[in-house]
Amino acid sequence: MQKSNLISRVWNRFLRFPQKVEEKERYTENVLTAIGDIANRISKFEAEISAFTDNYYRQFQEHQQVLSYAPSTLSTILRASGHYQESVNPLRVSLAVNPNILDGYRYLFETHLVLRQFSPAFEAFLLALDLEPVPWDPRITPARGIPGLDRVAAALEDGTTVASRNVTLFTSVMSKRPEIQRLAIESWRRAGLRVVSLNTPDEIDHVAPLFSDIEFISVDPSWLYEENPNLLPIDDILSVMAREGSTVCGFINSDIIMMEGGNLLASVTRHVHGSLVFGSRLDIQNFNDDVGTPYSQGFDFFFLEQESLQLLKGSKLLVGMPWWDYWIPLAARANGLLMKRLKGHRMLHVNHPQTYDVLKALEFSKRFFAAFHHLSQTAATPEYDEYSHFLRRLGAAMTLDLTHDNDHHNHRAFRFGAIAFSLINLMAIDVPVEKRDES
Repeated sequence: MQKSNLISRVWNRFLRFPQKVEEKERYTENVLTAIGDIANRISKFEAEISAFTDNYYRQFQEHQQVLSYAPSTLSTILRASGHYQESVNPLRVSLAVNPNILDGYRYLFETHLVLRQFSPAFEAFLLALDLEPVPWDPRITPARGIPGLDRVAAALEDGTTVASRNVTLFTSVMSKRPEIQRLAIESWRRAGLRVVSLNTPDEIDHVAPLFSDIEFISVDPSWLYEENPNLLPIDDILSVMAREGSTVCGFINSDIIMMEGGNLLASVTRHVHGSLVFGSRLDIQNFNDDVGTPYSQGFDFFFLEQESLQLLKGSKLLVGMPWWDYWIPLAARANGLLMKRLKGHRMLHVNHPQTYDVLKALEFSKRFFAAFHHLSQTAATPEYDEYSHFLRRLGAAMTLDLTHDNDHHNHRAFRFGAIAFSLINLMAIDVPVEKRDES
């Protein structure tokens, strides 16, 4: 009996085995279904989190722009109204909220420079160009003496006047647009200037027949720029000006027409002592344009004493290529010359098609940075000059890394171009063109 009961129980279990297997399969299927449902829920939740995160980040960026816009706008308004000190904190708040404000650190640099706060201006300069501070020995111990602005005021009051016929104006004529250049040359001659064109021997052969009433001096470049061997290095031009010029020498772009030249020349000769007198042209569409638009990207004419010409040497820049017109005033100021910008003049330039080559600008920016850096070691002044000291400190921080061939560094090179233009304009003293009777 016991044996039959055992067999029966075993048999019954055997009969229920498929049912158990089926239950386990259903259980496994239910578990897998539940896991799939959980995975779907997790995926949907992740999508919701991602959408929420994207929306939050978008809102954050919008609020960041709004938060930075208000103090930035306030700072701009304060600067425009002459309240430079009051504009500093709003601008710093704006940069703290959004460090990527276009030109934000340049504006901070300019503001501190206007206030003659040179240490924070230098810090803003480093931030604007992503530069690291470098050790620098100024070789001059700051001492009590004549502050820069007092010396400037004295120079403005006691300008040395030089007879107009003791001024030589140098240029470099070209074969393009000869009619405008002949008109410009005639305007310079009428002002009583001796006019000299500096050209290579080959170029003189081509342009001399176009300008029969001008004095040419042949210049053999000390080094050749292969893409255009007729372009002259600044150092070569300065050497010829020092050798062939007069008490006061000037250089001007060959298509700048000097209206009211006698008035302008009187202002130049009054203010040129110990200074660089310079300015930008007025662009006109034609000669019916009585107003003109001031050129805001560079400078077209420079005057200084013959004995100061050597202070501008030390670059591998070419007249006719980018950066040369920034080098001249910065080199002059670093070496202690005052920068005096003529205002109210009538130096006209008839607009014509121009091509701007970004690669050329980058190529010559390397030459400019090298020369500007070299100023920190070579420039000197007879006494402590805070602006000269500041320029040399900036030069010491400059590196050729600014011109590496990638977008970020290329952009930094152009950012420095904007800073250089600001430096020149903020350090310059505006002097008006004197209105005198030319009859």
